[in-house]
Amino acid sequence: VQARKLLRFPQQHSMPKLCCITGEVGVGKSFKIRKIIAEAQQRGDGVVQICVLDSLDVLSIILDLFKLEASNVKHALIYFNLSLQSPLSDVNQMLFDFLVSGTLSD
Repeated sequence: VQARKLLRFPQQHSMPKLCCITGEVGVGKSFKIRKIIAEAQQRGDGVVQICVLDSLDVLSIILDLFKLEASNVKHALIYFNLSLQSPLSDVNQMLFDFLVSGTLSD
């Protein structure tokens, strides 16, 4: 029997700010992302980087977010790096659950 993990966010959290960075090759996407991450780290914010290649591992995302929650930081930056080969329908459902419902389950 596989245990299911559920992550539920407290209701007092406001809607997260969502920033999408897209663009052609060489326009500075990686530079901008590294700058945003460095600024967050300098402020003492928690930072979690989640990379989705050809499959979506929701359990590892939940575990990373539990670690972030345990660190008791006031603000957090969660960076999703999505590959062109990522399962976009699964990613869309996970992001909807995460951003709208405030829950994730594996």
